[in-house]
Amino acid sequence: MAKLLTSLAVAHAKPYRRDGIAVLSEIRDGGCRGLRLLVHPTGHRTWIVRYRFHGRTRKLTLGAAVVARPGEPDPPNALTLANARKRASEALHKLAMGIDPAVEKLAERRPVAESAFATIATECFECSAKRGLRSAQRQLTDLQRRAFPMIGNIPIDAIRRSDIAKLLDQVEDTMGPTAADLTLEQISTVMNWWAARSDDYRPVLVRGMKRTNAKERARTRILSDPELVEVWSAAKTAGVFGVYLQFLLLVGCRRNEARFMRWSELSEDGVWELPAERNKSKQPVLRPLSQAALALLNQLPKSGELVFVGLYDLAGNKRAFDRRSGVSGWRLHDARRTSRSLMNRAGVPSEIGERCLGHLVAGVEAIYNRYHLRDEMRLAFEKLAHLIDTIVNPQPNMVALHG
Repeated sequence: MAKLLTSLAVAHAKPYRRDGIAVLSEIRDGGCRGLRLLVHPTGHRTWIVRYRFHGRTRKLTLGAAVVARPGEPDPPNALTLANARKRASEALHKLAMGIDPAVEKLAERRPVAESAFATIATECFECSAKRGLRSAQRQLTDLQRRAFPMIGNIPIDAIRRSDIAKLLDQVEDTMGPTAADLTLEQISTVMNWWAARSDDYRPVLVRGMKRTNAKERARTRILSDPELVEVWSAAKTAGVFGVYLQFLLLVGCRRNEARFMRWSELSEDGVWELPAERNKSKQPVLRPLSQAALALLNQLPKSGELVFVGLYDLAGNKRAFDRRSGVSGWRLHDARRTSRSLMNRAGVPSEIGERCLGHLVAGVEAIYNRYHLRDEMRLAFEKLAHLIDTIVNPQPNMVALHG
């Protein structure tokens, strides 16, 4: 049974030492159920109340412990031992009425509607969008669909680690472990954003909550030669989406880079300049297109600012195309990986292949090498186009017979 604390014991409370090192310590008060004196390694003392609400362990922080000098009256509103016991008893009385005192304290400091996870998450990603994060709206939409139904109305300070674990279990069961990890990353973004703006908040996430290993789930899928033949053949009769797929394979760009390509970005000499605001690395990228890629673009009508008009539902178009081509299990981004692999196969140096994909050059070379390698990149794209043509239009072997 816990000993009855006295004002003298509070004044002289010291943190426990483990292997000679002071550690955060809790001292129970036998005079009030749930009341504890939290002694920090620095010697700072805080009153807290431990209790259970709906089967979960909760903590209510009352404030810094104050000890009145002998012979002097207690300072008004100061958390002396007597006042701490009074506040703890009031909290336990609210608990008996079905009210969580910790949540009520948060509501007093900030209205529940304003401190709800959904409100904080919306503020977080709206701020990120203003700073130029292109995926901000998509991430917010993901959270609205996956997380808000379970934790959206809970004050962010009241969310427990077990709440996040239950949410991730549900996402994993319905959408798979990768979706659960993406949800965890988005929740972590919100909690860290709020922690940087709040004096008291500490994120509840810890290591080990991920459901997959990033290295294990990294994709290595590329189209094999027979698959490339089927995809290329089906693309010839798939309208704008088919031209779009062929263009991805010939250029190796990201799917949205091509999807939102504008005629104004294409120069008269066949160089496509991707502006920095549409590039993942936020740097402009110059791609001298091959004759085969330019021939594809010439098939498209110039009916608007966009080159590929009508690509509103890439996922639906892709599913229909898979049924048409008979090739499945690949994503649009796998076309980029396929192009890069074919460049190596065509004898394109790795440095040039990376430039063609728009990857940034790292290290000292990025600072001192200002040569754009435009001619080398054009040759690389021509080699890629020639290899693809060789694969999809194989020529029969001609054997001369001599009598």
